[in-house]
Amino acid sequence: MLIDRRRFTGLLAGLVGGSALPRPGLNAEATPVADPCSLPAPILALTPMTDGIVPISVEERRGRMDKARQLMVQHGLGAILLEPGTSMEYFTGMSWGLSERTFVAVLPARGDLAFVCPGFEEARARELLKF
Repeated sequence: MLIDRRRFTGLLAGLVGGSALPRPGLNAEATPVADPCSLPAPILALTPMTDGIVPISVEERRGRMDKARQLMVQHGLGAILLEPGTSMEYFTGMSWGLSERTFVAVLPARGDLAFVCPGFEEARARELLKF
């Protein structure tokens, strides 16, 4: 049997609505339900893992870039290209999703960090830039 979209939607709405109706023979007082908010003591004793965590500072990120530059000079590299993801975030703190449009950071062994992005993304990139 083939059902069209309109009939399927009507049947689905009927099922959902029907599940909310009271069922004869079931007495809410006869079946005790555990309090969904009561948690075991070990769970209640947990503390947030992020207590005391401080964000990575701009100075620390600059230090990371300086160390990378030293290693680039030592190994004869002119620059490294940072694509969106963990590497870009590690050095710059910028979180940018991968897409079909190029957005990269260029970290040269000598010189300033540079970004390559489409013109229409420039304003958004500058908002996220912390350097």
